[in-house]
Amino acid sequence: MLDIEFSEPRQIWKAGDDVSGVVRISHTKPVYAQQITVSLKGLAKCRFGLPELNSLHSAESCLIERNIKLLQEPTTLREEVNSWPFNFVLPDTSDEHHSPFQEPSRLYTNEPIQLLPPTFTVAKKDTASSQDTCSITYGIYVSIDNGKSRSNLFKSGELEARKFINFQPDRIDAVPNWKMVTKGCDFEARTPLLDGAGDTKRSLSIKEKLLTTLKPSSLPSAAFRILMSIPKAVVVGQPIPLFISVQHKPAGSVQRHPLVEIKSLNVKLESLTGLRGHVENYHGTKYLPASHSSWTRVIELGKFNGSLPLEDITDLRLHLNLLVPQDSVQSFATFNIARAYTVKIQGAIECVKEKFKANFEIFPVALLASHASDAENPPGTGARPSLRPQGSDGSLPTWEESVGYSGLIPLAEKEELPPEYA
Repeated sequence: MLDIEFSEPRQIWKAGDDVSGVVRISHTKPVYAQQITVSLKGLAKCRFGLPELNSLHSAESCLIERNIKLLQEPTTLREEVNSWPFNFVLPDTSDEHHSPFQEPSRLYTNEPIQLLPPTFTVAKKDTASSQDTCSITYGIYVSIDNGKSRSNLFKSGELEARKFINFQPDRIDAVPNWKMVTKGCDFEARTPLLDGAGDTKRSLSIKEKLLTTLKPSSLPSAAFRILMSIPKAVVVGQPIPLFISVQHKPAGSVQRHPLVEIKSLNVKLESLTGLRGHVENYHGTKYLPASHSSWTRVIELGKFNGSLPLEDITDLRLHLNLLVPQDSVQSFATFNIARAYTVKIQGAIECVKEKFKANFEIFPVALLASHASDAENPPGTGARPSLRPQGSDGSLPTWEESVGYSGLIPLAEKEELPPEYA
């Protein structure tokens, strides 16, 4: 009987941690062994079906492998209990290896050395098909080579054992660099309530209601733009910094800018797990990869219902709980598995009783792991940048904070992604 015992068992393992312990073999009769090998391994495995092609695709990538040979020479183990110590240090990057895929991809990575992704498994209920499987695992493996048959590392048996660990790497940069992207929606309110009389909350007369329905072009109007600044990176356990602003445009027919209010707002974080693999049991061309994606989880970060007047730049963290849950999986990219996120914002805007929908979306957003320094200096929770509309047209530019997030997962801009991920 093979057994693995850790010296210091723990729930979460980090890069730089010592994975040490003892390999123990218990038996009632002599066991011949040419070699006993204990290994630290990290594996990224996926499998998925494509119904439209009636095919199964799969891929496996060995992220790390460290081996220790326990025997100096072949021997017969006669003692009832034999034990050997082992010690590995968890790295933060993969071993150097090359992609099994020939074509480039912007969602995945083709770098021979990669930042190690976290332990990760997609639950069956979250996959697009019952044939889909996806896992990134790390563990200690032990095998006995008795000269007749080698153990299969992916099955249980008398000649092998394994024990998994939960690897969750920290963010490398204590103060990473971040970037905000500003998106806008244009609106125009047309209503008799903009006639300059001053009472924009009164009820419309029958005549005014008819004009609104039959001749809206004859009504006074007010044009405005809603701007939303969204980060390209967010941090596990920290609030998402979101800023909203209104810009009144000179295109309208009224002299005085009407009040614009947020009536409702819903902020979501959607995760995308991408899988890439070769056709199984195909004997033709060697390289026939396919990609497959599935939205695996939607996190509702914050919801607002009420009346929030918009004037200057408004920090939405003051009005919504935008905290990213601690159990969220950080973004990563390997040869065959990638994890990316989309921030989606759905809003209802009101201007002089006219209602509008303002929806914003940005992909990909990198979800960064937490860092030990976050408790003292939480990223994204500092003072609001001193931004003011700039330019002759009063436009709010895309902006960056001077202290933000650097070390992002290198995912491309949306317009550069292949169509299936755009």
